[in-house]
Amino acid sequence: MKKGFTLIEVLVTVIILAIGIVGVLSSYQALLSGLSSARDAIRADWIIRDRLSFIESSLAQSGSVPATQYSGSFASSGFEGNVTVDEIKSTPDGSNTLNEVNVTVWRKGSLSQYSVTTTVLQSKGQAERKQ
Repeated sequence: MKKGFTLIEVLVTVIILAIGIVGVLSSYQALLSGLSSARDAIRADWIIRDRLSFIESSLAQSGSVPATQYSGSFASSGFEGNVTVDEIKSTPDGSNTLNEVNVTVWRKGSLSQYSVTTTVLQSKGQAERKQ
C-alpha cells in the first residue's frame, strides 16, 4: 500500500483553493470600490460644509448673503460643483429676506453627485446693529 495523494485529489484541492482565492480577490475589489466611494463622499461633504460656512460667515460679518452663482472646480480637490443663492421671499418692508442656498458637488468623471439645499434668513436689522 502506497502512502500519498492521487492526481485527482491534488487537482480537486487546487480547484477548491483557486475558487476560494477568486472569491477573496473579488471581495477585495468590492472593498476598494466602497472605500473610494466613501472617500469621495467625505471630500464632497467637506466642500459643501466649506461653502455653507463661507455663506454663513458672510452673513454674520456683513449682514448680507453673497449673491453667489458659482460653477466650476473647487481648489485642487478633483471636484466640480455649483453654488447658488436665490431669494425666495422678502417681507413687505424689506427687513427680512429668505434665501435658498443650493450646493451641488461631484467628482470629475463620476456619475455620483452630492447636494445640499438649505435656507438662510437675512435680516437687515442685524446688519445695522453690527455696523
